[in-house]
Amino acid sequence: MSTTETPTFAGLLAERHVLIADGATGTNYQTMGMEPGLAPEEWLFQAPDNVVELHRAFAAAGADI
Repeated sequence: MSTTETPTFAGLLAERHVLIADGATGTNYQTMGMEPGLAPEEWLFQAPDNVVELHRAFAAAGADI
């Protein structure tokens, strides 16, 4: 796979056999200000910068997916 291609789940799994996933996304969103009861998918439209920030933090911490 070239460095410009986005890896697929199947490709990552074939490469590594163990993948590290992020966790507690909803809880983290609430810590960042999302109101309880709001669907996390809705928050993508209300606070897209926070959503990107959280997932970048997961990637920086070593999450693969």
